[in-house]
Formats: sequence, C-alpha cells, structure tokens
Amino acid sequence: MILTTEAIVLASQKYGDSSKIATLFTEDFGIMKAIAKGSYQMKNKFGSSLQVLSYININFYNKPEGHLQLLSNAEIIRPNFNLSKSFEHITIGFALCETILKTLDEHYKNSQIFLKLVQSLNLLDSLPQYPFNILIKFLLDLAKILGFEISIINDESIESIHELIDKSSSKKINHNYTLNIENGNFKITNFNANNNTIEQDLLKKIYEINILPISEIEDIEISIPEMNKIMNLMSKYYHFHLDKYFYLESMRLLLQ
Repeated sequence: MILTTEAIVLASQKYGDSSKIATLFTEDFGIMKAIAKGSYQMKNKFGSSLQVLSYININFYNKPEGHLQLLSNAEIIRPNFNLSKSFEHITIGFALCETILKTLDEHYKNSQIFLKLVQSLNLLDSLPQYPFNILIKFLLDLAKILGFEISIINDESIESIHELIDKSSSKKINHNYTLNIENGNFKITNFNANNNTIEQDLLKKIYEINILPISEIEDIEISIPEMNKIMNLMSKYYHFHLDKYFYLESMRLLLQ
C-alpha cells in the first residue's frame, strides 16, 4: 500500500551506485528511513527533493516498522535553499535536525513537534539577524512537549524578571540565576560559581524568547558567549531528563 505524508529531510546518504537513503521526520509516521532508488543518478524523478533541510511531500510503499521504506515519489513543498547562503543559518538548521534525531525514537509520532520544526525552518530560511533564537525557542518548546518544561518564571524569579522588563521601575536589580537541572526552575543566587548560572539580562532574553510567538523573536540579540551559556544549560538539562548524552555537534564550529 502506498502512503502519503509531509516530511523534513534530516539526513541523506548515498546507497550503492545510484540510490540514496534518506532519514525523514514525517508528520504522520515520525522518524523513518527510506530508500530512493535511482536518486543518485544525474536525471531522476526525485530531483533535489532529498536535500537535507527540505520540506517535502512523499509517497512510499509501507513496510513493517524496522524495515527500510521505499520511496515512490517526493515533491518539494519548501526547499529552504536560502540557508545555504549563510554558514550561521545553515548550521542552526542542521542543529534543529540533530535535535530531532537525538531526542525522538524512530516512529515516534508527534504532529505538534513536526509543525514547530517546519515553522522554525521557515523562519530560519528568511535569514533573520539572530538565528540562535530559533534554536533556543525550539529547545524550550520541545522540552515542554516532551514533559520536562524549563520554568523561566517561578516563585523565586517572577518578581525580579517583571521589574527588569518594566522600564519604568527605578529599582536596580543585579541577580544571577542558577538552573536546577532536576526540576527546571531558575533560582536566584548571589554568585556565579558554576556552569549552571547565568546573568539576569540573559535570563530576560530567554524569558522573552519563551513567551513570544516565533514570528516575534528574531530581533532579540543573542551573542556567541550568551549562546554558549544557553547551550551548556540545555545540554545538561536534556541529558538529565532523556538519560542519554545530548550535545549538538552541529554547533561546535559556531560556538568555538
């Protein structure tokens, strides 16, 4: 039986002399691997649809789980070609795909996560000035969907965060915050003694990225050192809650 679904191409590799095996995150079937026979030849029916980061519609012959699916056709919905114009933006795109591969089991279906990935790549393809924000937003949203939400606002942080955002406030606040890896809460601290601690200004940026729609986060300035701190926290947090190693290799060159 031939089935149809939308998909994001997470990875693609040559198979044999003329074919490709694509790792796809599909809307209706989760992550799956499929072979596209003849797709490595100069002239083939798949064209450029199996390029990594492409948003496509596929038809495939359904086989039992654990088997390599057979693609019969793939058509581009959105190629996301603009990403190749910027090393920074395409690296974030790869990091989004790597996040899916490192957090979700094969065939785990979640249309909400799929939609967020599509939205993230769509915005990233418009080449916003601060593409880091898109990855941060995705990681925050994904943690919430998977059941281990990071609580940016809690009893210990809500008052100071709100005062910081309120420009009319005359009260000067200079707290640092430490993330509790186990419960996802930020706690006020007066020292910066460990790698789980960030400054108040950075917590405010994370808070804004968390609460704003994805279409409104592109102007929040995140520096490389700030992104290093955020990714360090995210790596530890995801590692703890998934009980497996979580480090985005795609980000290594950007965060050196």
